[in-house]
Amino acid sequence: MKKSSIPQEPPRLRSFALLVVLCSFAVGILFFIFEHLLVILSADTILSPFVQNYRVWLLLAFSGVILFAVIRHYGGALKRDEETIAHLAHYDTVTRLPNRESFQGRLEQAIIDARRVGGEVEVSYLDLDRFRTIVRTLGLSVAQNLLCDVAERLSKAMGEGEFLAHAGGDEFMVLVFEGGAPDKAKGLASRLLESIRAPFVFDGQELHLAVSIGIAIYPHDGEDSEALLKNAYAAMNRAKEMGGNHYQFYFSDLSAYSTLTLLLENRLRRALEEEEFVPLYQPQVSLADGRITGMEVLVSWKHPAHPGVTPSEFIPLAEESGLIEPIGEWILRTACLQNRRWQLAGLPPLRVAVNVSARQFCRSNLVELVKEVLGVTGLEARWLALEITETVLMQDVEETINTLNGLKEIGVHVTVDDFGTGYSSLSYLKRFPIQTLKLDKSFVTGIPVDADATAITAAVIAMAHAMSLSVIAEGVEREEQWTYLVEKGCDEVQGYLVSRPLPAEQFAVFLRR
Repeated sequence: MKKSSIPQEPPRLRSFALLVVLCSFAVGILFFIFEHLLVILSADTILSPFVQNYRVWLLLAFSGVILFAVIRHYGGALKRDEETIAHLAHYDTVTRLPNRESFQGRLEQAIIDARRVGGEVEVSYLDLDRFRTIVRTLGLSVAQNLLCDVAERLSKAMGEGEFLAHAGGDEFMVLVFEGGAPDKAKGLASRLLESIRAPFVFDGQELHLAVSIGIAIYPHDGEDSEALLKNAYAAMNRAKEMGGNHYQFYFSDLSAYSTLTLLLENRLRRALEEEEFVPLYQPQVSLADGRITGMEVLVSWKHPAHPGVTPSEFIPLAEESGLIEPIGEWILRTACLQNRRWQLAGLPPLRVAVNVSARQFCRSNLVELVKEVLGVTGLEARWLALEITETVLMQDVEETINTLNGLKEIGVHVTVDDFGTGYSSLSYLKRFPIQTLKLDKSFVTGIPVDADATAITAAVIAMAHAMSLSVIAEGVEREEQWTYLVEKGCDEVQGYLVSRPLPAEQFAVFLRR
């Protein structure tokens, strides 16, 4: 990983001092020569006035040389300083890429040129997903070095007529002159996503990054640079809210959506205090005998003004704002307490699966928190499963292994969620003390008609069983999906074919049937 640096000016005083020394030495020699010439030419000749006043003439000559050297030195230094200041005003000191001001100037000129010929200009706004987690975990120095590597990869992905700049922080911008064609914009976005896909290596560890991209096109999405950047940024935020690692074109209703997002975030801060969150439980069923083996706890939000807000809308907001930590802890406590109450009521003991966010998993006290919750609620550790996404597990492999070992010691079951959507290495996967892989519903949706989805599903099931791991498929909604998963030896399923997520009272009724 390359080190970031601020451009340094080369030393100039050394050459100036050397010049002064040489001039002084030369003047000393001249003084010596003229002292001897004074004796020879002391007679009344045409040179005698000059010779007798030679010290004055030499001092004047020496002063002239020094003055010339000073003007030459500091005049050149001033010019170089002006060039350096101009460079720093238009380039980022960490990534060495053009900065926002430079990008703004290029964009304004591109719009002028496009307006004259009736052309189009494309702006892509990039933001690294979960980069704040890396800063908190590994420190600012590592983050800056990582930004340099990201900048280098993005630069290599640039094509003709494409201009890359660093907007600041973990954000980048790309300007495409004479752009605008959707297929061309998609191609650029795919290239940018692919350039970040491979892991970054730091101190022998692999760090996996992803990027969210928003795209706005002149003149359809804005007629000036400010509007284009604002709309590209709004589209980027929408891509991030949809899970990240994707691109999103701007559309006309997105500004209104962004306003609603801000209102929801403000309201989200009061939702816990006012008990607006409701836990829902979705059963997980064994394909071998059809019995219920567990349930995943999900959460809904009874927003008084917007009752239709979905988890896909407010969970990313909670992640971004940091509210996911208290919300996640509340879900963990509520689920464990409810599961224990069901057991005390005589219902068959089941394992409850709780999702763990990136922020929660990176906390140094996650294992202690789980211990404390289990102790307070009285739930045995074997009846709790933590679902952690593949992407989160791969952010810091060594720290992941330490945390997973801590959870294993207390007997908590660990499931890799959304398996197949990240970029994990099987060599690392074997090192993780995990018990279950949860096949992402994007693959389940396509079976059995989609050849790629069926091939991936079959391969994941076979690989997991070879590693002594169980497999649960989520998002099962059709009989033919159930049948195919049975044929391939999948262990468990979850989805609307079995049941939609249910409030605690209804789930208890479901269990008693």
